Amino acid sequence: MQTILVPTDFSDNSENAFKYALELALATKGKIILFHAYHFPTPASEIPIIIEYDELEKENLAHLKEFSDNLVHSKHRSIEIECLTKPGFAVQEIENLGSERKVDLIIMGKGKEGRLSEIILGSNTIGLIKKGKFPVLSVPEDYKYKPPQRIVFAVDENEMESPEALHILKELIRVYHSNLLLFNVIDQEEQVLAGQKKTSIKLEKHFADVKHTLHFYEDKDVVDGINRFAESNNADLIVMIPRKHNLFYRIFVENFTPKVVSYTQLPLLTLPEKT
Repeated sequence: MQTILVPTDFSDNSENAFKYALELALATKGKIILFHAYHFPTPASEIPIIIEYDELEKENLAHLKEFSDNLVHSKHRSIEIECLTKPGFAVQEIENLGSERKVDLIIMGKGKEGRLSEIILGSNTIGLIKKGKFPVLSVPEDYKYKPPQRIVFAVDENEMESPEALHILKELIRVYHSNLLLFNVIDQEEQVLAGQKKTSIKLEKHFADVKHTLHFYEDKDVVDGINRFAESNNADLIVMIPRKHNLFYRIFVENFTPKVVSYTQLPLLTLPEKT
């Protein structure tokens, strides 16, 4: 994992995301790009104001470097950290930067306040997931970093057509010697056996080189099923591919329900359908 992009708005949840990124970069020997997108001030009246664009950029960059210095400890000194600021809308600028620098992973924070979509993943995170171009790891504000040694990959039977999208997951497994728990929720009892057979064939093909176990669960409430399984198996990370029109995309991107709030207790890695 060569490059990790960490956007920040200097909030508590983005601070925790940066802390997670530091530990991940240390383990994978990766580089961090710490990024802040800012807006030019809007005049409160019709009286024109003079904006010193260079000064505004310097102020934001100084704030960003201070943010970094306050969180980087001695053990992190070997990590290359590049601080960048740019005016513009966060999602668009993050996407542009991610493409320009060919980032491997974007790490963002999940807050506790605001609209329901912000509670679950954060409005900017949702925007990036909808774009579907980069792996996005969202870290809850109160989550204390643990090496992701038990990873639950929630799959649906139709989404394993792009094995190249799995390289980030496989790298995490390699670096942390993780146990991978492949978990498939079937929402109708009569489909369980058929679903097991179909899904098992695909998963075994994609994960033949990775230590893993297969688990199937019948539950009409997919969110509850994933949440209970992750909790009962002491998971450190949940992974999914919210491909457009599949079950996870509808649940976590298009629709939001109060039940999903409890799901934010663990970091959530969403992988793009294709990379």
